[in-house]
Amino acid sequence: YALVTPLVVPFCLFNMCCAYVVWLHQLLFTYVKSIDTVGELWPWIFSRVITCLIIGQTLLITVLILQESAFVIWTVMLPIVTFMFYFATTWRFKKTFQTLPLDIAAELDDREGHVDEQTTKFREGIYFPPILQDAVNDVINDDA
Repeated sequence: YALVTPLVVPFCLFNMCCAYVVWLHQLLFTYVKSIDTVGELWPWIFSRVITCLIIGQTLLITVLILQESAFVIWTVMLPIVTFMFYFATTWRFKKTFQTLPLDIAAELDDREGHVDEQTTKFREGIYFPPILQDAVNDVINDDA
């Protein structure tokens, strides 16, 4: 096996480089997101990840106890620190996850016709990059 490895490595490297270029192109230009949750799934996913992390840490502690390792004392702290991190994070970002994002709120206002004169004047003063000016003018003309 050790004699064949130097012969196989260049081919493997070439394969990985080609796969990287192809996947990068596929992810950037080909695949279109079919759904955008605007971060609504983050609390759900975060709680599942923390739960799996704590289960893994508990299994690690169990294995170390069965092996009568000296590291059990240090690993007992892991689930405690993870719980503290989870509660601190959820406390910090709880209000953020319960409120509606500004871009979604503005879109709902436009859709339901709650736009007043002051909002229209404010939007006219916003800077848009020159490349997006045509799109912005189309949106303004469609609203009028």
